[in-house]
Amino acid sequence: MPGIESDNSTRLYDESNPTVFDVRLADHPTTTVAASSLVDPLHRTDAPEKVSAYRDAMRRGDRFPPVSVVSLFGRLWVADGHKRLSAARALGVREVPIQIWTHAQWLADQRRQARASLARWSDILASPDWSTRGGRAAAEVAATVSHWSRIARSMCTLGAQSRVGAPRRTLRRLLSDCLRASKAAPLGLALLLALGAMQLVATWVIAGWVDRALEAGADFAVAPVALVGFSAAVLLAVTVFVAHYALALAEQRTALRLREAVNQAVLAGRVDGPLRPRGDLITRIVEDVEVASGVVDGVLRRMVGDSAVLIGAVAMMAILDWRLAVGAAAILVAFATAMDRVGRAIRRGAMRAQEGLSSLASLFGEQIAGLTTVKGFLAEAHEEARFRAEARRRLRGRMRVEAWSAAFLALLWLGVVSAIVVLLLYGGPQVASGDLSRGTLLAFCLYAVQTVEPLRRLGQLQSQLQKVLAAADRVYEIVDQPREDPGVQRKRSSDRARGRIRFDRVDFSYAADAPVLRACTAEIAAREMVALVAPTGHGKSTIGRLLRRYEEVEAGAIEIDGRDLRHWSLPELRSTVCVVEQEAFLFAGSLRENLLYGNPDASRSEVDRVVSLIDMDDIAGNPIEEGGRNLSGGQRQRVAIARAVLRDPPILVLDEATAALDGESEERLFTRLGDWLARRTVLVMAHRPSTIQRADRAIVLLDGTVRQVGAPRQLAAESGVFREVLGSP
Repeated sequence: MPGIESDNSTRLYDESNPTVFDVRLADHPTTTVAASSLVDPLHRTDAPEKVSAYRDAMRRGDRFPPVSVVSLFGRLWVADGHKRLSAARALGVREVPIQIWTHAQWLADQRRQARASLARWSDILASPDWSTRGGRAAAEVAATVSHWSRIARSMCTLGAQSRVGAPRRTLRRLLSDCLRASKAAPLGLALLLALGAMQLVATWVIAGWVDRALEAGADFAVAPVALVGFSAAVLLAVTVFVAHYALALAEQRTALRLREAVNQAVLAGRVDGPLRPRGDLITRIVEDVEVASGVVDGVLRRMVGDSAVLIGAVAMMAILDWRLAVGAAAILVAFATAMDRVGRAIRRGAMRAQEGLSSLASLFGEQIAGLTTVKGFLAEAHEEARFRAEARRRLRGRMRVEAWSAAFLALLWLGVVSAIVVLLLYGGPQVASGDLSRGTLLAFCLYAVQTVEPLRRLGQLQSQLQKVLAAADRVYEIVDQPREDPGVQRKRSSDRARGRIRFDRVDFSYAADAPVLRACTAEIAAREMVALVAPTGHGKSTIGRLLRRYEEVEAGAIEIDGRDLRHWSLPELRSTVCVVEQEAFLFAGSLRENLLYGNPDASRSEVDRVVSLIDMDDIAGNPIEEGGRNLSGGQRQRVAIARAVLRDPPILVLDEATAALDGESEERLFTRLGDWLARRTVLVMAHRPSTIQRADRAIVLLDGTVRQVGAPRQLAAESGVFREVLGSP
């Protein structure tokens, strides 16, 4: 495999966020999945030294083609790249890009391997030397046996991991988050245990009262019994209230903790990481967190409270009659076995149902975002049909899960009622013969009845738990996504960056076969205004992303004031470089709130000065809607420029930032900002000749390479790329 022996000088491996696969090296469609979701039938390798070599190469920074997978039986199976995946997992990679084979491609690969095996056997059988033939045949048989035995051992390990490992890890993590989120959970669980003990003791006391009442007849004292019973009821009510309130508080605080973790992960995530639809993320932070936090009230309450009552009732039944207790225990064992088998089906169905909800939310979000396009092309009926089909597909998936749950509960009820009937058939003759007192039989029946509701709820618990774990997996998938490394903030004086920028043979591409920048070399002096001129798609906006390290250069370096950007901390760098994009996002709120995004510590007078400088009095009095949809394109761009002015960065990048302004408005804006722009380095990316003419110099890019450099008027007078892109001014 290429890459093992290479000595890549670019260090791409990061202990906190190992990145070892490159989608640009893929030959098939790619996506990104959790490494734990892949089924690798050959993870028990016959060449550990090869895995070690891959691991060492990955540490050096080498990148490799994504693992190839094929979808079989609802799972993703590794078809090629077993050793690469093992090495990546050993380095702690949690998410991996994969390239997806079709079933036809996978079958073709299997046929190729089969033909290669037949060719080897044909070569062995055609050998004239019997001694050589026998040795080679034995080696081939040994290799085949080793191959299939490794698959068998790997599958056994994978089966155990899929049934036990991942769900238990998720449950432990969820419970840990619950206990960290609120101290009310242990209190609520302790009170549930006390509540169960009260119920068991109350049943025992009632049985004793029945026997004494039958023996005493008319002389039985009712008043003391009533007083004790009423006091116990009050204590029971208080315990129930406090326990349920404490668990509800723990549940809500767990949901709060998970939502904050998801929000933090999304905001701290890498900009160049895997993109997820907005609807999917919203579903995870709202719906999935709500389901996952149900581990407190819906799972722990049942697991602790109901289990305590169930175990206590069975124990009391054993004290009263051990033979009946053995029968009850047998029922419990059968129930636990069935619960484990059905639970796996419920978990898989619950995960698919949650993913279906995300798809539905993503589709609806897409329709809202593109509503004007839908209406403009008269596509309402088409979009309604898409939504209807997706909603019904989600309904079918959800009902399959509910069918499993309902069937399980029906069987549970049938088993419990049958057990009680058997109990009465056995106990009736025992009372008649005098072997059991009527109070003891009553207590036994009450304890048996007390097992019905816990058993029913524990039956629901398996379904509930699988839904909780499925939702929690989706939540933690976001929480664990790769994050930006902010770097170490250097202790600096109040010295302000001068703003000198240097590109030293910079290479960058989004796809392997489509480089955007190639050996790009240029230098921009401090406080110089430079226009970057290039046809669409030739690297202008990419330079803005590289300057903020939204993307990393593949080769070469970008320096500011002589220091490589990779040696800057992200807060320091992004305070130095500010980019105003053509479609800058505005937040719902007032103009002042949007401007303060650039500098939260700005005073009211500073904000008012910027509003006056950019001439935004026509916007100041009106609230801004989400995305600035109640403003014109030119108004949105003026707000974005004002936000950058209030931030006061040493380096300003205007990426088509005035494209929505007419010529007169743009002229007035640059005139007002003339003195301010003169005190910083400015990169102007535009197609409008009048905008470019304001620059001191123009740097012309074509195919990712600098082709021309000079004053705009000089370049306009010469033949070359500048004239081809802009024409003569």
